[in-house]
Amino acid sequence: MVRMVLFLFITILISELLLAGVLILSFLNSDMRVWPPSQNPGLLQFLALAFNHTAKVCTIPLGILDWNSCIMNHWLRFVFGALFIATGILFALWGTRSLGTQMSWGKEDRLITSGAYRYSRNPQYVGWGTFFIGYALVCNSLLTFITTAVGLMLYFTASFVEEPWLSERYGSQYEKYKSQVPRFIGLP
Repeated sequence: MVRMVLFLFITILISELLLAGVLILSFLNSDMRVWPPSQNPGLLQFLALAFNHTAKVCTIPLGILDWNSCIMNHWLRFVFGALFIATGILFALWGTRSLGTQMSWGKEDRLITSGAYRYSRNPQYVGWGTFFIGYALVCNSLLTFITTAVGLMLYFTASFVEEPWLSERYGSQYEKYKSQVPRFIGLP
């Protein structure tokens, strides 16, 4: 079991580090952007998606196998963790619904500022980040807390990768939106 825990932990960290590299490359070179996904996604978009999903999927068994390896062994962690999990899922799904599945993949041509996007410019990142914090709390897993912290940094980085494209595409409309709605969470 120790080998499996170590394998999952290393797999997640490598996936997150590779995703960080792709995001940084995308931010530094506009010709290699991973956002928005093109009609014919290239290798960089495929790798970003693969690294992201690998990290997310492997986090679930890691939390279970590394159960109670941290110091928060109190029953309240289940209450707060469940609240974070439920809130995170609901906010992420509200963000997806507000934006629409097609627009989540960069397919439409209008700026969405309603629904969850009234409170956050990145509700899906906020939602999934909140979910994984809650999951780490419930599992009380030190390794899951570590991979979640790295994942949160990636969500933070990804928001900066998307913004230049949004600014180019929507110009002053996006700049006005940016001045009214926080990057992650807040009241309009």
